[in-house]
Amino acid sequence: MSSRPADARVTLESSAQAEIASASPADPHVAVRRWLWLVYLFVLAMVVLGGITRLTGSGLSMVAWEPHRILPPIGEAAWEAELARYQASPQFQLVNSWMTLADFKRIFFWEYVHRLVGRLAGVVFLAPLVYFALRRRLRGRLLGATLVLFAFGALQGLVGWLMVASGLVDRPEVSHLRLAAHLVLAFGLGHAVLWLLLSLRPSIAPARGPTATLRWMTWLTLGVLIAQIAWGAFMAGTRAGLVASTFPDMHGHYLPGGLLREGASLVHDPVAIHYVHRVLGFVLVPLLLGLIACVWREPRARRSAIGASVALLAQIALGAATVIWLVPISLAVLHQAFGFGVLSHVVAFAVRSGALPRLRVG
Repeated sequence: MSSRPADARVTLESSAQAEIASASPADPHVAVRRWLWLVYLFVLAMVVLGGITRLTGSGLSMVAWEPHRILPPIGEAAWEAELARYQASPQFQLVNSWMTLADFKRIFFWEYVHRLVGRLAGVVFLAPLVYFALRRRLRGRLLGATLVLFAFGALQGLVGWLMVASGLVDRPEVSHLRLAAHLVLAFGLGHAVLWLLLSLRPSIAPARGPTATLRWMTWLTLGVLIAQIAWGAFMAGTRAGLVASTFPDMHGHYLPGGLLREGASLVHDPVAIHYVHRVLGFVLVPLLLGLIACVWREPRARRSAIGASVALLAQIALGAATVIWLVPISLAVLHQAFGFGVLSHVVAFAVRSGALPRLRVG
């Protein structure tokens, strides 16, 4: 028998598939999403470097803002001049007067790298933004959203300098309130970028719209998580991680009555700050379990909620290890990076479940 009819049928089917593929509109946002992923990773890198800078006591080693500065001191005379500027600061005079030039170079390194990566992040954001806008890949609401994000990033740089400036006047440490503002803004910027790129990602809509319960529980979870991040910054700024090295109790106590003195400030007293940070972490566990229950019949959203819960449990375990081992730098930085990851999981869940609306780009 001849195979021509079969061959002809295969050829026709292949031609039809090729025609359908060519007729399907190409995803116009692939390049934009790749760029936004790169920006997101830069923000994460800044969070990690910021944690290292804080934990190594390096944040006050550069006593001028100098946003135009790219190169470090070059040559012995330039290093001596840089050290002389630092020697006029409260941190050197009250804490680090023992430092030699070699010691100063070690703390200068981390602050310099932190600022340099921040400026590079600005270039990575702005240059493609201009290119995509000129090529009409960014327009309308999408262009407006990216411009707002760029302004948000510039504000973050300004807040970072205001934080540093608070430790250059009369005390050798930065304001923990400004540190919290700096960290929360960084987390907010990174996850605004994540929300935008997820909005541009082709996906299957959930089988049913989000219920009112799912919406308010998702927003409550996000609110508690952001509060926990803020109190984590208070922990770093007041060194509250060192006030209790036991877990899950705090020196045998679970309730605040045996821990907190009357009138203790929840944002200034290190013991109170530590206690609130732990309680917020524990509160997140039932909230995430509730989100899993809300989307149990939606496989994609359920997997996303379970992923967020696993990330939270890992974050709590890292936090416990950090305080038990008296805040080693490696664990403390990993704990901060995992906090970023937990928020990323919750934001991704919120978008996938429909609880957080996507940006409509037409």
